[in-house]
Amino acid sequence: MTYKPEDPEWEGRDRFLLSHGHYAIAFYAALIEARIVPEEELETYGSDDSRLPMSGMATYTPGMQMSGGSLGQGLPIAVGMALGLRLKKNPAFV
Repeated sequence: MTYKPEDPEWEGRDRFLLSHGHYAIAFYAALIEARIVPEEELETYGSDDSRLPMSGMATYTPGMQMSGGSLGQGLPIAVGMALGLRLKKNPAFV
């Protein structure tokens, strides 16, 4: 994947979506491996002031493209992102 760990909102990044809901902890592990979230931050998992809530929240977590929710929501969101990127002539992958 093309991305910049220091700039998780970089417009040219590839997008990885996971219909994560309650599987956010596995996604956080991937964000740690990608150096987007520091490993020490995993100690705050599920705390009230954490950027790593139990159910994924894109507004809190750097590198997370969508918040957790209904099962199956990832596919239509990914299609919409891919179409939007195509319209903007952005070569990023979803």
